[in-house]
Amino acid sequence: MNEIKLNIKLRPIRFVFLVKPNDKKIISKIFQINTFLWGGKFNPIIPFFKRVPKWWNEHYKSYNSQQILDNYLDFFEPDFIVEAEKGLADGIIFDKERILQLDNLLIRDEYGAERYGLNVNDLYIHLYEKKYQFERRHKLSILNVKAKEKYLQPFIFCLFGSFLEDEEFSYLENNYIDIFEPNEIQLNGDSLAEIYKSQYFAPLDVGHTKIDIQYQERLPDPRLFIFDIKESKDLIDFWNLRIIYKEVVPIPKQWIKQLSNFCKEFIFKHHRPYLWQKNYMLNSTTMFSRSISKDEAIQIYNDYIKVEKKGANTIQFWYPDIKLEQSDWIVGLKRPILKYDETKKEINLLDDENKQINFESLSPDFVQKYDNKIRWANVINIEDWSFKNQIATTFPTNYRNPIFPKFGFLREFLLPTSEGLTIFPKYINSSHRWSFENGTKTINRTL
Repeated sequence: MNEIKLNIKLRPIRFVFLVKPNDKKIISKIFQINTFLWGGKFNPIIPFFKRVPKWWNEHYKSYNSQQILDNYLDFFEPDFIVEAEKGLADGIIFDKERILQLDNLLIRDEYGAERYGLNVNDLYIHLYEKKYQFERRHKLSILNVKAKEKYLQPFIFCLFGSFLEDEEFSYLENNYIDIFEPNEIQLNGDSLAEIYKSQYFAPLDVGHTKIDIQYQERLPDPRLFIFDIKESKDLIDFWNLRIIYKEVVPIPKQWIKQLSNFCKEFIFKHHRPYLWQKNYMLNSTTMFSRSISKDEAIQIYNDYIKVEKKGANTIQFWYPDIKLEQSDWIVGLKRPILKYDETKKEINLLDDENKQINFESLSPDFVQKYDNKIRWANVINIEDWSFKNQIATTFPTNYRNPIFPKFGFLREFLLPTSEGLTIFPKYINSSHRWSFENGTKTINRTL
């Protein structure tokens, strides 16, 4: 009996949000939407503009706005694009059925509505049943951060998460408070310093509980990110940095005096020999946002951050170039790989001649049976086969608008990505039937 070997990984859907960087109200709403999406903290936000603004990183002025947009998309490789306003994605080559509006991610009771994404409320209930209903000997620092001043809200939403101020969604915050019993904190410079010194847990963090996050950094490179708390473009930049790097701590320049001691302790803490090479010293890096001039950055660094220790001070005045490197010889940024579950299956062929298989996809162990149209993703790699080059097992990456492969039903999304073949099961333990092609037929499709 011939067999096909599949490696199947379960992960959240990767939404990319397209928004104008000066639209503070919508950007705040995007932060809130990602608070209630499973894996929402790892959904990138792409600033949209028709002309490259003056504040964009001067190191990459040779890029036009379309190149910048394409670089972000190819780097993050989204499953779906979400427009903050209709029409922002009009010039993008991308499957139109996978271009969504913000309302497609919001839970509605409208019959027949096209709804996407997995609400974390199922996860809240699961965590309560498995862990939080029992008395804990060691209490976690669980927070619900608030602001007296309205201008602080976008920063709080970005860093800690926040719930939509809508009666329809009030149940989510109520459940968060009932289950996790968080400490409510009014944010200011002093309280932020204390939060950073603790192992805190906030609404945005719940959304990736139990997800294995495999960062792709060569070496651990913790960072301080100095920014202007009033600039929405700085918040977008921090949001994306936090996806890429394991440890990025945002430091508002308005509170630099209160956070100065924390910054210096952070630099001392991370100036240490590398575990496997004692002669090599690891360092933290202090980065400055696009809204802070180089002269202002130098002044802030010298007055409040610089430490008196040789080799410990590392400063970066530019924002990194977010793009997919085309060569393995170039050390560039890499996005993390997310995984909630994984299985390997050896599956018998149903039909030797047509080379068909049946298999069940993976689903989260905490979800309701029925809900939104598409709630999670499976990434599948064909690891082995029994036909010695008769079956095509790898395909050119084309996450945007793939015309092949078409193993299953034509109406199902199947994306050949850099991770593998990505599908979006609609039900718990969905059954799939795939009919494989030989290499010649697959190659002919590309010609």
